[in-house]
Amino acid sequence: MSPQHAKQFAYLLLNYIKQYEEIFGEIPSPPSEEKIQELSQLGIIGVKSEQ
Repeated sequence: MSPQHAKQFAYLLLNYIKQYEEIFGEIPSPPSEEKIQELSQLGIIGVKSEQ
């Protein structure tokens, strides 16, 4: 993908996300690494190692 196509794709994607969120509400961001580790230590989630 050329830089020009990538830039156009990013522009379109951001606009589609904005429209989606206006209709259905905000899309939550993924949890931070700190939050994932905290939930893992509490036994709420299991985290697989990347081996």
